[in-house]
Amino acid sequence: MDFYLLLTLSTIIIFLLGFFIFIRTKSLAFPIGILLLYFFSLYGAWFIVYDKMNLEKGASFGLHYYYLMLKMFNVELDQYYFNTLLMYSLFIVIIELTILSIVPCNKNKPHYANFVIKINHYYLIAGSFICMLASAALVSGALRTMLQSGESAYHIARTSTETNLFTLHQLLNRAIIPIVIGFTTLFMRDNKFFDTKKISPRIWILYFFTLVCWIFYLTILGNKHEFFVAIAASGLIYLESEKQVKKSLIVFGVFLGILMLGSINVLRQYSLMEIFSNINPQLISLAFSDVIFSNEMMGAHLSLYGILYYHVPIAGGFSLISLFASTVPKIFWTGRPDDIYNYYATSVGAMEGQGYTIHHAAGWYLNFGLPGIIIGAIFFGFLWGWTYKKIFSPLGNSKFAILKLFPFFLITAAIPTLIRAGIEGYKSLLIDALLIPLVFLFIVSKMNKVGS
Repeated sequence: MDFYLLLTLSTIIIFLLGFFIFIRTKSLAFPIGILLLYFFSLYGAWFIVYDKMNLEKGASFGLHYYYLMLKMFNVELDQYYFNTLLMYSLFIVIIELTILSIVPCNKNKPHYANFVIKINHYYLIAGSFICMLASAALVSGALRTMLQSGESAYHIARTSTETNLFTLHQLLNRAIIPIVIGFTTLFMRDNKFFDTKKISPRIWILYFFTLVCWIFYLTILGNKHEFFVAIAASGLIYLESEKQVKKSLIVFGVFLGILMLGSINVLRQYSLMEIFSNINPQLISLAFSDVIFSNEMMGAHLSLYGILYYHVPIAGGFSLISLFASTVPKIFWTGRPDDIYNYYATSVGAMEGQGYTIHHAAGWYLNFGLPGIIIGAIFFGFLWGWTYKKIFSPLGNSKFAILKLFPFFLITAAIPTLIRAGIEGYKSLLIDALLIPLVFLFIVSKMNKVGS
C-alpha cells in the first residue's frame, strides 16, 4: 500500500501544480507537457505495482512489458523502487515549482507584437518535399533491401552499414515539422501569429499530396518521433494563437494524431506488401491500444531503479564531456566518448541488441547523484518557463519573430525525446526540435504589419 499511497499523493500534487500553472498562464501547453512528463515517469508504475502485488508478469491491462525485465533486470517492490518513484515525483514537482516562479500571470501578459508571420507555402512545400527525397536517397540501399527481401525497412535501416550518413537522413526527416505547422495555419481564421488570408485550392492540394507522401514514407521507416513533434507543436501553436479555437478540429486532430502514431508503431514491423495488407478497420483499435498501453513508458521508467539497485557509481559529469564531444562529427573523432546511456546499460548488464533508453532524471542522477536531479529539474523548468516568457517580451527586430515565438511549443512537443535521454538529450532538443524547424520556417517566411 505504501507504493499506491506514494503514487496517489504524487499524482495529486503534480496535477494540482499543473492546474495552478494553467490558471496563471492560461496556456494548455504546460498541462499537456506535464502529462507527457508524467506518462514517461510515473504512469507505468501503476501497472508495475498492480502486477507485482497480484503476482502478474506484466500482462495486465493488455501490457506486455515483462520481456524488458528479462532483458534488463527484474523489478521488485522494494526500497529501491520506492526511492525511484520518489525521485521521479520530486523531479516533476521541482520543474513545476520552477515554472511557477518565473512565468508571468496571464492578466499581466503584454499584447502580442503588431506583426504577423506570412509563410510562402510554395517554398515550404517544395523544401520539405526535397528533404524527403534526399532522406530517401540516403537510405535507398535499405529501401531496396526491403523490396527484395520482404523484411521491415525499420529494422534494415537501423542495422545497415551501407551509409555513414544515417544521422543526416534523420535530420532531414525533421522537415515534416515545419510543413505540418504550415498546413495547420490553413485552418486558422482569427490568429495572433499568422497571416491567415484566403489560401488558393492549389496550395491545399499540394499540402495534401506532400503530407500523404511524408506519412507513407515515415510509416515504411517506422519513424514516429518526428510525426509526434510535428503534430504536437502544430496543435499547441493553434491552441495558443487562435482566438476562437474550434473544438471539433482539436478532437479530429487528436484522433488523427493518435491513429497515425499507433499505426506507424504497429505497421513498422512489416514489409511493404505486409503494410498494405494490414491496413484494415482493425488497425484503428490496434493503433489506439498501442498508444494508450505503450511499452515505451516502461524502458526509461525502469532505468533509475537499475541504477539504484546495482549501486552504479556516479559518473561525475561524464554527460557534459560526452555532450561537448558530440559536437565533433564522428568522421573527425571516431573514438569520441559514448553518452551516459551506454555507461548505464553496461553497468546494469542489459542484454545487447535493443535500445532501452534512460530517463532524463536518471541521467542527471548518474552524473551528480540526488543534487543532479534537483539541478536538472530546475534547469529544464527554467528553460521551459523562460521560452514561454519570451513569447510576450518586446519583439525588437521583427525579422526574428519566429525564433522568439515558437521555441516554447517545440520544446513542449519534444518532451518525450528529452525525458528519455540523459543530459546529452539537449543536443537533440537544440538541433532536431528547435534549430531545423525554426531555420526552415525563418527561410520561407516574412513579417507583415497587422492590417497591411
